[in-house]
Amino acid sequence: MARETGAFVLRDTSTNVVAGTGVYALPTRHLSTIHASIAGRCLDATNAQELEARDASWPDTTAPAVQPYPKRYCHDTDGMEQIRVYPKPNTGGGGVLALVMHQYPATVSEANSVVETPAPLREYFTFAALAEARNKESKGAMPEVGAWFQQMADLMLMAAKDYYGGAQ
Repeated sequence: MARETGAFVLRDTSTNVVAGTGVYALPTRHLSTIHASIAGRCLDATNAQELEARDASWPDTTAPAVQPYPKRYCHDTDGMEQIRVYPKPNTGGGGVLALVMHQYPATVSEANSVVETPAPLREYFTFAALAEARNKESKGAMPEVGAWFQQMADLMLMAAKDYYGGAQ
């Protein structure tokens, strides 16, 4: 559900931007970025082709002292778990990298048995769990009932896609 809908959105401010550094690790469970800013200044999304067209030495470019903050960010240059800001911040251009992002929920386990989810999606998880339980091969298996619960879960997923939109 997290990969197909934009239902799990979080604002993360755990990354500090420092002068001379252009690549930062993304927060855990990051799926896609909706918005990025540094010290309250919005960053424009870009890709490597646009950066190359703009500046031949873009990986090493540092922001001028007059405007020490980065203006752009991209995800397609340093791997899936990192974000690059362009140009590299100059002295005085640091701050907090704030990301509004799609994320997937933490793995459910004995130690972490609660999934934080929007209230309208609670029924989705109920139907999906009941479908799995009734479709499992055992003495209590009820494939017809399991199929009905799965149809209800699929209906809830379609409604969530229409309401929340898709993740990027």
